[in-house]
Amino acid sequence: SDSLCRCSFEADETDCCLYDAIDDQMNFTINSGSTSSVNTGPNSAFEGSNYAYIEVSGQSNEDKASLVSDILFEGSVYCLSFAYHMYGKEGYMGDLVVGTGTSSTGSVIDNVLLSKTGNKGNVWYTAAINFSGSTGRKLIISASKGFTLHGDIAIDDLTIHQGTCSNSVDPCYSQPCNMGGTCSSTGGTFSCDCNQGYLENDCSVIDKSNSDNFLCDYEADTNCIFNNVEGDDLDWRPIQGSTPSSSTGPTAAASGTKYTYLEASLPSAKDDVAVMDTTKYKLPSGAFCLSFSFHMLGNPGSLVVSAGERNGNMNSILTRTGDHGDLWQQTQTTIIPYDDLVISVRGIRGSSWQGDIALDNILLTKGPCSNIDPCGQSPCVNGGQCSPNYNDGTFTCSCTSGWVGDTCQLQDVTTGITFTCEFTPGENECVFTNTQTGDDFDWTLTNVKTLSSSTGPDVAYSGEYYAFTEASSPRQPDSPLCMQYHYHMYSEPGSLVITAGERGNSENQIEIWTGNQGEQWHSSIVQIPQFSDAVISIQGVRGPTSKGDIGLDLITLQKGLCSSPCGSFPCQNGGICTGNQDGTYQCSCKSEFTGSECQLTDKRLETSIACDFEDNEVGCIFENSLSYDDFDWRRRTGTTSSVNTGPINGAESGSYYMYTEASSPRNEGDFAVMDTIKYRLK
Repeated sequence: SDSLCRCSFEADETDCCLYDAIDDQMNFTINSGSTSSVNTGPNSAFEGSNYAYIEVSGQSNEDKASLVSDILFEGSVYCLSFAYHMYGKEGYMGDLVVGTGTSSTGSVIDNVLLSKTGNKGNVWYTAAINFSGSTGRKLIISASKGFTLHGDIAIDDLTIHQGTCSNSVDPCYSQPCNMGGTCSSTGGTFSCDCNQGYLENDCSVIDKSNSDNFLCDYEADTNCIFNNVEGDDLDWRPIQGSTPSSSTGPTAAASGTKYTYLEASLPSAKDDVAVMDTTKYKLPSGAFCLSFSFHMLGNPGSLVVSAGERNGNMNSILTRTGDHGDLWQQTQTTIIPYDDLVISVRGIRGSSWQGDIALDNILLTKGPCSNIDPCGQSPCVNGGQCSPNYNDGTFTCSCTSGWVGDTCQLQDVTTGITFTCEFTPGENECVFTNTQTGDDFDWTLTNVKTLSSSTGPDVAYSGEYYAFTEASSPRQPDSPLCMQYHYHMYSEPGSLVITAGERGNSENQIEIWTGNQGEQWHSSIVQIPQFSDAVISIQGVRGPTSKGDIGLDLITLQKGLCSSPCGSFPCQNGGICTGNQDGTYQCSCKSEFTGSECQLTDKRLETSIACDFEDNEVGCIFENSLSYDDFDWRRRTGTTSSVNTGPINGAESGSYYMYTEASSPRNEGDFAVMDTIKYRLK
């Protein structure tokens, strides 16, 4: 019957119904002869002079080009026939997907008619597909870039007509023989006469039975025997440098410049799987040694290597699970003989996006493994001693006192009772640290007003320093924790979010503060539930403008429930609280503090105390009163801001002095008070 649409991509064409979509990342290009890249794309059109193809050079991985029909197919059955060409790097080419969508979905295919992926050889193939129009369906053809520059995909000689495809009954019409194999059919079945070097019924298996060694180092643009499979959730991707996510993945290859990895960021989800295997290759018979370098940092799931017969059961031969530290580790395993060996490598996503898994230098050699030293890359940190296990290529770390974890990477604070963070320079007792990955910026230590005007605190809540806008590296005690912290959110901040959970799992929101909370420090006390290995995170989320600084100071963690006598954190300045059965408590103060609640700085041993105000009041026992005056004494250098009042020549000695500013809004009778109430004197 007459065609409703014909696209030969020739210059005089008038009846092509396809146009470039506007919601994709690149376009199909009309071309004649070879494409601009070597070792990919066709040498000439399937028919006539021209064809359409995607040029993947200069595009990002997984970019897509789509052609959409300007015809809405209604009701009956239609036949689509076309030619396609997919020639490039084995295992890293993109996909060709043909399907239909509704008029409101742009180039989104919701009904797949045909899907092809990977290298098919330097050959044009034809396809004939019957599809139903139903109501308001449009035809969509999408081609995507994979993870190689050798991934051009071409189409030609497209025709759509009403009715079924008459040639679809011939099993050879769809050209099932890959890599240029010749198809013949008898009684509704086909057989392939494969070119030299290709095997199996459809010529899809590359014969490597006479090779002894296979290396995948991802450096040269050559074919690796491990290729991504169809039907899994994620792909292994080659990359150079760091992975896109922070606090997970390596910063560089184990050797050379490139490696392959599993990206755990959204839209991937927990337990999603990326699989690559050797099914496209016929390997030699006999035993093999498989060795490789792996990197698993953060919250990865598992890395599972399996081996078995082609089309048979696969047996797990090596598994690595969880965080193995920020280093490349080498492992190896012997593979027993199989008649037709297939090896698969599965990466399973963990509980969060901080779970990239990376591989490099995958080497398969004939014969069983000889020993390599699992401790050769010094995996045990913080003074830990490494003990190798040569049977499976693993190691065990014996940690020094105060450190735990598989590689001694965690500080052990499980024996503590109270933990305080005052954010003073050189403080080594704080259990909260900036995360190295997974966030956008860090909490910053300061002892001055933040850089932005009309936001952030002027001074710390306690001491001189505070932190401003996740956080936990030490291992926390196995008990409930009561947490007190002080925060400052003024002007247009975003949110301050406290979360807690089991290490390696998702965390639960404990408390959240959002928006302007006023120009003062606030205190909050929250109960942290019991976890076997608690991780507490404090997240500062930026607001809509630069006037959104968030201050954080004097964080105290205390074993037990907040309802206990010590739950109100009565002991100040890092004092340790001990509760009594009668509901009272006692405070054990640090050496420089005294008082029933450690609220006083102990100055009883000092014979003289000077206040010259040169060093931002450091060492001065006179401080502005927090309660019973109307305004504050101010520190200043030079003259005051009002004329005919205040010192004319600045300070009496040095550069700074304290003064009271009498200008508006001050009224007659207002007073400013400095006192020594925070100090214990003789």
